[in-house]
Amino acid sequence: MESMRALKRAHPWERFWRIVSRAGMFALLAMTLSSLGFAATAQASGFADGGPCTAARRGVALALPAIVRVATTYQAQVDYTTADGSSVTFPQGGGYYALTVSGTGAFISGTGDVLTASSAVSVASDTLNTLLAERAAPDIAQALNDSNPSQTVTAAAILTQLLTDSQVWEPLIQQPQTSLYLSSQYSGPTQATTVENLQSYPVTVVAQSSATQQIDNDLTILHVDGLRDVPTISLGDSTQVYQGDTLTVLGYPGSADLAQSDGSVDPNNFLTASVQTVTVSAFKTAQGGSQLIQIDGNIEQGDSGAPALNADGQLVGVVSADAAGGNGVGQASFLHIANDAKNLSRQAKVNLAQDAFDKRWAAAYDACSSTAPGHWHDAYNQYTQLARLYPNFKGVALYINYTKVQAAHEPAPGLNLPGWAIALIVAALLVGAVVAFMLLRQRGLRKREAYAGFGPGLYHDAAEAGSNLEMPAPAGQRHLPVASEQISATIPAGGLAPTQLDPLSSTLPDEPPG
Repeated sequence: MESMRALKRAHPWERFWRIVSRAGMFALLAMTLSSLGFAATAQASGFADGGPCTAARRGVALALPAIVRVATTYQAQVDYTTADGSSVTFPQGGGYYALTVSGTGAFISGTGDVLTASSAVSVASDTLNTLLAERAAPDIAQALNDSNPSQTVTAAAILTQLLTDSQVWEPLIQQPQTSLYLSSQYSGPTQATTVENLQSYPVTVVAQSSATQQIDNDLTILHVDGLRDVPTISLGDSTQVYQGDTLTVLGYPGSADLAQSDGSVDPNNFLTASVQTVTVSAFKTAQGGSQLIQIDGNIEQGDSGAPALNADGQLVGVVSADAAGGNGVGQASFLHIANDAKNLSRQAKVNLAQDAFDKRWAAAYDACSSTAPGHWHDAYNQYTQLARLYPNFKGVALYINYTKVQAAHEPAPGLNLPGWAIALIVAALLVGAVVAFMLLRQRGLRKREAYAGFGPGLYHDAAEAGSNLEMPAPAGQRHLPVASEQISATIPAGGLAPTQLDPLSSTLPDEPPG
């Protein structure tokens, strides 16, 4: 209460300053608490950890949409010779067995050129014969049992016969057809219910290493017509790979399909590429003279043609099944080097330069993994622009949804100063207000001294200061100077009465004595 009464008695400028200063103190306190609360909220929500966007994941994240699954299908039949010497063709009633071999590839140009291993598109005859025997054995056993029920045979027994006695059967295999499937990391989750219903793209072979070459490097470049602006993986320098280095292989190992008992595979499992790390064990030379990188890790047949990336996300090797004779369990795994792939690309006149898609995709990821103020808004805007420019890139939805959630916790661009900076600005404004007030007050005092005698407050101030002031005389009259002590003695404690020399009063004082 006393402070309120003092505030009312104060000069209007003083009252103004006290109100402003108190309001500023409360504002400064509120800003500080707000900044502390915002920092605590950010830490608690965990949105600053980068989520799918971190520097450590950059190379793999940018490369995954460029991975494709390569499927090579052979139409085949079996000519089986029975015990009585007759020949029967299976499957009976016409038709073919579809033998599909899966591998992996990677886009190396934005116009649909894919680097893979030759073993992914040209399967060895022994491998094909084994696959065909496995498919035909049940049908052959069923036909034999139907023709002679008294002497039944099992499919396992027929399979053993086919694999050990080439005289009883002849494989009839047509030329293969190769197609590829875009990864779910690019095309997004599929609504297809079977693998057969998935969209595939036919390919043509544009370059392939040959066994007649001095360096047999088991590499093939495929081309897909009609694809533009696809993500790519850049080819690195394989001479900069050293023993003990850690590489990342992106592929489609067959066991990762999680096939059901009936052989069916979930379409999304079929399209989702796997990531595994391997270690460079040694450097070897193949029989044909090509340089190989020996690696450890669980490399399977479906990984044939898979890219091996260095820490920067560059392709430095390609998984080769043929280099290890099939990469069976317990066998060593090998990579053909990227420098051989560069030579093959030059022969095929493949443009390896990154296109606009790759640049936008990398820039958006860098914005997402940044820690700069406003980076969530920036990343969200860049990812949504990617979705608009490249509508087939459905895999970007993961990043759009993530950055949208994080941007909701982030101040809008232009207002994204940290709390301490805002508090500092407020404090600077308050200091400026103090300085401005002091200057205005000093100016006011000088004016009051120049016009002393106008107003009760001026007389009171002058008396207390001991100043020698000259009373203004009414018009037509003249006053002698009066000492400040005399002025002080004539001023009542409450100030001048209205009839005293008060220029604000409408009543003139009595004439002074002559």
